[in-house]
Amino acid sequence: MKSVKKIIAVAIAVLLIMAVSGIALAAPTDTKQAPEQNLIASATSYTIPKDIVVFNAAGMNIFEPNITYNYEVTPAAAGASVTDKDGNKANVKAGIAGGLLIMAEGGTTPASTASLVFGGSDTTAGTATNQEGATITTTSKVVRRNLIASFDVSKFGTMPGIYRYKLTESSTGYAASGVTKGAYQDDRYLDVYVRWNTGKTALEVYGLTMFTSDDTIVYSSSAAAGFKVTGYDVATEGADADTYHTYNFDVTKAVDGGFADKNNEFPFSINITSGAASAVEFYSTGDYANTRITFTGGAFDPNPGLNPTPLALKDTDTVLFVGLPGTAAATVKELDNSPDVYTATAKLNGTTDVTLTNDATARTWTTARAIPVSGTATQYLVVTNTLNEVSPTGVVMRVAPYALMVAAGIALLIVTRRRRQHA
Repeated sequence: MKSVKKIIAVAIAVLLIMAVSGIALAAPTDTKQAPEQNLIASATSYTIPKDIVVFNAAGMNIFEPNITYNYEVTPAAAGASVTDKDGNKANVKAGIAGGLLIMAEGGTTPASTASLVFGGSDTTAGTATNQEGATITTTSKVVRRNLIASFDVSKFGTMPGIYRYKLTESSTGYAASGVTKGAYQDDRYLDVYVRWNTGKTALEVYGLTMFTSDDTIVYSSSAAAGFKVTGYDVATEGADADTYHTYNFDVTKAVDGGFADKNNEFPFSINITSGAASAVEFYSTGDYANTRITFTGGAFDPNPGLNPTPLALKDTDTVLFVGLPGTAAATVKELDNSPDVYTATAKLNGTTDVTLTNDATARTWTTARAIPVSGTATQYLVVTNTLNEVSPTGVVMRVAPYALMVAAGIALLIVTRRRRQHA
């Protein structure tokens, strides 16, 4: 008890000393920031992320999409007002040209326009993906580029305040790249907070507001304030973010029958078309591994697109194409180059019969329809060539008469024996 009293007495003494000496106790840190404002004291730049959520039908690694996003920042008209958590209010001024500039991360010259480039020659197969059909969350796998917003305080002269700008995102590459545009709006508004520095000798940027509607901003302690955003990323847009869905197509060869040659390599043509895609990069694995393939003019044929060529598959051989756009469809053709006459059948995903058309003159079998590659799992087609053994024609006919005579003799003996027993 005495020890507790001593500790309390010491604490009171320390507090009195600090009070007398003029040292103020630091107030508890307020971790709540206005949802509409990111405080960036004495900031010179701010990072705005751009995400594309990537998917694959089997969750396999893929190339990132080849797409470019363009951004433009322009002064917005004067807004209404901003009210902070302490009740302070200020009217929003129209942005001043050059006060807020943008550039891609790694760039050197901020300007009123900038571009973020995805894909390109430095891309390698290995971008991790989400399983097709998975729900988008803040932990979803994405490919990301960063836009850097920077400030030129000199443009604001000697007038501190809140200056409003508009940032617009656009792209013409959705169809060609296979990227699906999200439902979230393209425009953002940014308020730049400018004040005098501590010495009142110059202006400084101390905060940046980024939101989705040009409207009055009132402080709210609720984290659910709808207009508070941080960029064009999943954390901001959630399920409304841009997405990149890719699919796979597998062709496997099977040979069956007592006379079949399982070592014969049947030449194949696998024509994959996608009316919109022209910059999509994918690859193949299995018995034909090619690390980088690109759609050209919305189509691809492995002859001579694959290495080695021509494409030829024997029993159990397979070729798997990974990272195809959702609009792609495949037409498969096989040549019967053997000295025998095989029949051919095809089955999709182990359950669905696929009709093959036969050109007897060219000895080819072709899928009667283009097979869509999209789905929640890899689409796989098994093409089976069958050559059954042939019965020894003629031998059966020569044996048959004798067999009948023997059977008739046995029947006669049985009848005769029964008659004698009844006699």
